[in-house]
Amino acid sequence: MAQHGCERLQNETYLMRTGQPISLILDTTSPRARKWYWRIVRFPLARLILAAFMVMLAASGPFVLILLAFDQPVGNASDGIMLLAVSAAVIGGVLAYWLYVRLIEWRGLEELAMRGALKETGLGVIVGVGLIAAVIGVIALTGGYRITGMNPPSAMVGAFSIAVMSGCVEEIVARGVIFRIVEESMGTWISTLISAALFGLLHANNPNATTFSSIAIAVSAGPLLAGAYVLTRRLWLCMGIHFGWNFALAGIFGAAMSGNDMEGLLECELSGPEWISGGAFGPEASVVTITMCIALSVVFYVLAAKRGLIVKAFWNRRGGKWRR
Repeated sequence: MAQHGCERLQNETYLMRTGQPISLILDTTSPRARKWYWRIVRFPLARLILAAFMVMLAASGPFVLILLAFDQPVGNASDGIMLLAVSAAVIGGVLAYWLYVRLIEWRGLEELAMRGALKETGLGVIVGVGLIAAVIGVIALTGGYRITGMNPPSAMVGAFSIAVMSGCVEEIVARGVIFRIVEESMGTWISTLISAALFGLLHANNPNATTFSSIAIAVSAGPLLAGAYVLTRRLWLCMGIHFGWNFALAGIFGAAMSGNDMEGLLECELSGPEWISGGAFGPEASVVTITMCIALSVVFYVLAAKRGLIVKAFWNRRGGKWRR
């Protein structure tokens, strides 16, 4: 890798010019790493499955248990109980990911380092809210979005809770686990394609989902959120974007969020051609969303490339070493 991009550190760890550490390759040379059972456990596919399972179990377990304890179903839980359940899910997911990283990858949790967390998360929220506001604005100009009423601010609590959970837990799994581990061997571009396709499939069973809506999620949100991670090598920016997007979509503008109808500050009506409005799935299945997200994704990847943060696939690395 060129010296002006990153500096080489021990165990294939890199230090960006901003001072952020990036762990790209696991320690495979120490006596402990050479043991046969660690080779099995730390094989990329095994790590991917193990990490995803740990995070999803630690997040969904407390969430479900709290709702059951108060005898409240997901769709009709009170705002207070939902906030409590979501908080437990986020804490459980983060702790499980930290535990996995420490016990299996033997490193610090650089992708959730606190330095710059507030700045990157805040920027992400602004970007997410701004993106969906622009999308809604374009759809409204075509006559596809119309405000029909307004609710009290308390109506946003449900959407806020779901946005926090999806923004944190989904990003840990999709970007922190799937994208990052695949990128270690397959490189940034292939990892983007694989993680985006899986992200689209994860939304295929959502209410009102169609083949086109799944493709739309894959080609818009997939590269956008992966690009945010590549640019910063941390999860805060993509978490902020994901949260801001979902909260603005349902909590502010009152539109369906990935096919789920939720109460928000505004009540709205979507009409006109589904390729513009997104139909019953919501604006995320609109070509307006796809176009804007792809445009911003390109910006993220161009900036990442200029900073030397694009990882080559293993077969393109000279001498098995990382290079730009």
